[in-house]
Amino acid sequence: MNAQVLIVDDEIKLAEALRRLLREHDVVATSDAAEALAWVAAGRRFDAILSDVKMPLMSGVEFYSRLLQSCPEQAARVVFMTGGVTTPDERTFVDAMGDRVLFKPATISQVREHLARLLMR
Repeated sequence: MNAQVLIVDDEIKLAEALRRLLREHDVVATSDAAEALAWVAAGRRFDAILSDVKMPLMSGVEFYSRLLQSCPEQAARVVFMTGGVTTPDERTFVDAMGDRVLFKPATISQVREHLARLLMR
């Protein structure tokens, strides 16, 4: 059975490229964290969620915080992607997430490695 993977990233070209590269899984992508939260609230479940940290409408930090409150088992499935952090709050958050953070540009091998670790949990 293929893993259900959600990609949340405001860089839609990157999200679509990841979706194509991870074709061994059932992947959906959105540039809207609110839409992703709505999917989870409606009962959709994902084996892995790749979320950007910096997004204009809702940051990955806020997305994670809301997911943690509404569906903690899905929050445990999140791996974060970031091109860097600029604020102390982002730095604290990324440091707290430890090995659940991928720094852009990440190779597809790095993405697959993170997914494999997450799917084994």
